[in-house]
Amino acid sequence: MAFAKFLSRNIWHFLAVLVVVWSISGSNFVASQRYFHQVTSRNSALNQAKWIWKSLTDSTSPNPVPTNVFTYFRQTFTLSNVATKADSDLFLRISADSNAAIFLNGQLIFRKVTRFDEKHITADMIRLKQRWIVDGKNVIVVRHHNWGNITCFQRNGQQHAGLYIDSNFGLKTDTSWKYIQAPEFAVHEDQIIGVGGARRIRFPQIVDGRQTLPSSIHHINYDANIWNNVESVDDGPWPAVPLTTETTAVGRMQIGDVLLPTRILQAGISSAGFVSSDPYSIQHDEMTAKLAPNSTLRALLRLQQSFSENKSLVIHKESSSMFLTVDFGQPVHGFVQLCFASNQSSDVVVDVLYTEKPFDLKTGDTYTDPETGWINSYGIVGKGYGDRYITRSGDQMIEFPDERTLRWLFLHIRFNTSAATALRNIAVQTWMYDVRDSKGRFQSGNTAVDNIANLSMIFAKVSMSDTYVDTTGREDAQWIEDARPRALMAARWFNDTALRQILIRHQVEGQYSNGAMHPFFPSNYPIVASTDWSLQWVAALYDDFVWTRSTVLVQTYWHTLLKYWDYVFKDLHSSGLWTGPCLNDIRVTPPCPQESVACASGIVTPWIIERLWFSVEMAYHVNQSTTAEEWKSIAQQMKTAFQQHFIINSTTVKPYIAALLVLEKDGSWQPLGIMQAAHTVAIYTNLIANTTLATQMMNYIFPEPEGLPPAEVQLWNNPTFLRRALKALSHVNQTARAIRLLKNRFSQYLRNSNKNPIPSALQGKGGPLPEYWISRIDEHLQPGATDNAQPDDGTGSHGWCSVALEWMHTHLLGVRDDYGADQIIVQPDDGSGTLPTLNGLSYTPHGPVAVRWSIDTNIFEVDVPSWNTLVLPPRSCSGKLQLEQQPEGSQANPHGNGFLVNGDGTFQFRCC
Repeated sequence: MAFAKFLSRNIWHFLAVLVVVWSISGSNFVASQRYFHQVTSRNSALNQAKWIWKSLTDSTSPNPVPTNVFTYFRQTFTLSNVATKADSDLFLRISADSNAAIFLNGQLIFRKVTRFDEKHITADMIRLKQRWIVDGKNVIVVRHHNWGNITCFQRNGQQHAGLYIDSNFGLKTDTSWKYIQAPEFAVHEDQIIGVGGARRIRFPQIVDGRQTLPSSIHHINYDANIWNNVESVDDGPWPAVPLTTETTAVGRMQIGDVLLPTRILQAGISSAGFVSSDPYSIQHDEMTAKLAPNSTLRALLRLQQSFSENKSLVIHKESSSMFLTVDFGQPVHGFVQLCFASNQSSDVVVDVLYTEKPFDLKTGDTYTDPETGWINSYGIVGKGYGDRYITRSGDQMIEFPDERTLRWLFLHIRFNTSAATALRNIAVQTWMYDVRDSKGRFQSGNTAVDNIANLSMIFAKVSMSDTYVDTTGREDAQWIEDARPRALMAARWFNDTALRQILIRHQVEGQYSNGAMHPFFPSNYPIVASTDWSLQWVAALYDDFVWTRSTVLVQTYWHTLLKYWDYVFKDLHSSGLWTGPCLNDIRVTPPCPQESVACASGIVTPWIIERLWFSVEMAYHVNQSTTAEEWKSIAQQMKTAFQQHFIINSTTVKPYIAALLVLEKDGSWQPLGIMQAAHTVAIYTNLIANTTLATQMMNYIFPEPEGLPPAEVQLWNNPTFLRRALKALSHVNQTARAIRLLKNRFSQYLRNSNKNPIPSALQGKGGPLPEYWISRIDEHLQPGATDNAQPDDGTGSHGWCSVALEWMHTHLLGVRDDYGADQIIVQPDDGSGTLPTLNGLSYTPHGPVAVRWSIDTNIFEVDVPSWNTLVLPPRSCSGKLQLEQQPEGSQANPHGNGFLVNGDGTFQFRCC
């Protein structure tokens, strides 16, 4: 009955899942395709659209796979009775290989498509808004950007460029479309190259405003006969009719706001003069130029006023080259815009560069200098991270069509023969996953904790676009290791699961023939996922199963799951210990000795056991009981082996879990290393059955007062261990210590914190949060020394630093879903009075739950959906709950010290 009730409220979610999921394994693919065509067969355009591309006989573009080439495609279509249409009545779907932006009647409505595996490419569904369209003829222009057959972290190579559009109102791609190569974008193949040599998805863009096509291309009366005829691509690598992307199928789009800088960092004269056509020179000239900021202080102050009031600033030529450095106050991701006023001169060369952090945690080197305005635009993303715009005369706005991530922006103005530039605006059109309708929130009454939540949310949002992005500026990759916990957070805070379903599908599409997975798929970067990374796919699949109460994805990807576990089991030792390769806690885990036979990980083994139990449960629910029993037996064997070998509990040392076990040539297993990371998952999954022993371990490994380890224990480094450490401490009833650990780890990055080493002029809203957590301050490093816990190209926009947000909802607010009992549990934990209040809203599979708890008043209120909810006393309440108020027609029955309630509305309790 409960499941039927849930299904009735979520039927459209299930339909969306059915539309978009498919598998490369025969019957599942056929079934989902059949359902898709039942849904779309009424719309003839969906079945008649063709993949199109430029004519390969065109002498200007004979290449089916050009690199870094922009092309405009154009078509007209007719609509009637627009005023009677709701915003959701008309939709079009677009697939573009590699990428595309859509203009409707001159309005830029869609800036990029969802990443994809070419042979499984999906279509993004765009619901047309009334304000975009008119009665009669309309014009659609698509700006297509082809990346080419490049190596990077965001695609798996390319066989053919193409464009596909269908709709429910007759618009479709076919051979009646026209195209023209975009004349304003320089064609070059100089891909941005990372510090370590890895190729990035981005290119430095050079845009010549003097060559821009007239705005009349968006008008009905424009003569497009000078454009070329497209050709259909009948043998391309894509599905003939792509399925709809999971996110856009349920109306989840990418969207954003136009953000202005929060302050001017510096402005002045630059020594750089000569303009080279080499795309890499944009960055080189800025980083080597001599900057003199003081001579234009007056212009700096005037520009501050012009940004806030949207007035243009005329910068007169005092030198051949000038500069301006601005601060956006927080990491931003999207499309950079430059606006110029009507008195703008032609031929001014404006170079734009970007950086994300004030200094490098690894080397200590300066990346943003507040005294000179100089920035290091190389050290994070790599060689070539910059763009150029050449102005035409008059009013104009350029939006660079390649995504950028930044905190500080450097504008380098080369005047050439022009005497002035009339700059009106510098902005970033953010382009992130749309969660603006979310009501998820958290407040604790503790300033530091609330600041941590707010700062974490900035990093969570900036790294969500078409997927959970690993490093938005650098790889712009979908990394399975950190995507899974971030998806858990997104479900709780944003009520979103569609982005997780994209992650799950992509990993399936990228599975290797031996069962291993690619950690960044879709990507052709040559790498195989470490097992501790790829295990997150199993967890994400289970998370979706639990949240949706649906086995659709489990059934669809069952063969992928079987193949994956076969791959993992090949490294299962006869002792029950798993000895496969893994990265553990990156950069701080001791390596397996070369002279050893093998090593087993005390960090990763608990993950494997937990995910095996996840898989056992899923197997039973899809009627695979034989496999479930096999996996259960292996999980029990591994648990026994873990408890026998990894738990070190002798009279000479305090009890701990070995980080590694080394298999010696004599057949013995010897412990190696003591690490906080090993005392996280093992603790909260109850692998330490003796609760007293588990508490003793946590008191040793995460001791009072702040959970920082003794000298012989390695501090955790990988930010996903932040969430695990907090959960483990709460599991042994040490939430107060967990809160102190949280505050300690963030103290170096909070605005106005006395532990923050960043100059106040660069602190902004706080951060940037570190890519890895062990800092130079933690290591007591002197200038010139190297922090080996940090990467060579650490970013300032990594989303995995936000994972504590999930713990804030599930443990501090105390809102959890008990899948087995099919009920919600609410029990706030203020850390024994550490947090004076708890106020927030968390989503559950059954609806939102709001919590309000105050220690001063002893009043505890919960707003719950119509679902069985077990309300327990807040942890600092030593007595029972007394019911003060309940919704009319609801049920509230005493249950231990709390109540089992059911009813949509507010229940008020008092702690007695």
